[in-house]
Amino acid sequence: MPWQTLGTVNPNLLNWETIPASVLGNLFRVRQNWVGEWPGQGYIRLRLVQADGSFYEMGRLYATRDEQLITYPLDPVLIEAGYVARRFQLKLNMRARIFAVANWQVTIEEYLPSDDDPFQIIDGGTYDNGS
Repeated sequence: MPWQTLGTVNPNLLNWETIPASVLGNLFRVRQNWVGEWPGQGYIRLRLVQADGSFYEMGRLYATRDEQLITYPLDPVLIEAGYVARRFQLKLNMRARIFAVANWQVTIEEYLPSDDDPFQIIDGGTYDNGS
């Protein structure tokens, strides 16, 4: 499957850290890593930011070394208004304060289907052209 790495960031308590690459798709793979023990009850806040600076918080990423797949389909109203490109931002929540120095890293990749790929991602579902 064609995955493109968007970037890796170290979330912190004070500022939102931005993944540098723009997001155009709907399906994402998240990988986490940290130094030392499991970060426990802490979690990472995740939001998407539009080109005009508006944003909406998407959820939480709890500490795990397992790969996670997440879907964030783009609302048709936003597509019509021209808000297609987005950027991820991440920040540690206050429960993660004691793990702020654990070098907690998050890498996000985007799934980009190719033209010859029989499976297309549409509205978070998988379709195989009727076969």
